Amino acid sequence: DTLPKAVISDELQDTPICYQKIELMLRKEIEDKEFKLMEYLGYCCFQLVKEALPKGIGFKISLTKFLRDTEGSRTVEFFN
Repeated sequence: DTLPKAVISDELQDTPICYQKIELMLRKEIEDKEFKLMEYLGYCCFQLVKEALPKGIGFKISLTKFLRDTEGSRTVEFFN
């Protein structure tokens, strides 16, 4: 309903989100695992981020796979 304070102030202390912590958490959880489907990888990442963020924070996760032998890509998105 209202913009977070950090949007106006540009100050790190005004945001409840530390993107570096989220990145490190995701790396720790998924780097040694094998995923057959990008949909499953995306959903796992979505669940991890959802649990890590304060309630009421909206976000979207997009994963894009660029195809080698053909032109184009495939994207899956999850959002709350």
